Amino acid sequence: QVKATFVRAEPLVVPKRSLTNSAAERVDVRVLQVIYALPPSDVFRVGQQIDAFIPAKPAPAGKGD
Repeated sequence: QVKATFVRAEPLVVPKRSLTNSAAERVDVRVLQVIYALPPSDVFRVGQQIDAFIPAKPAPAGKGD
């Protein structure tokens, strides 16, 4: 695991450019690209695609809960 630092989210939702050719993959998908800074390492390469898990913030408790 690596700690990444959020840099920014791109302002527009764009068509997905990277396709895996999986039979279950949806091609007509639009994505919001987010940029994270990774720590210096010999493990990562410029342009390398990685899988990332970004935990969601808990939802605020409502008045009726």
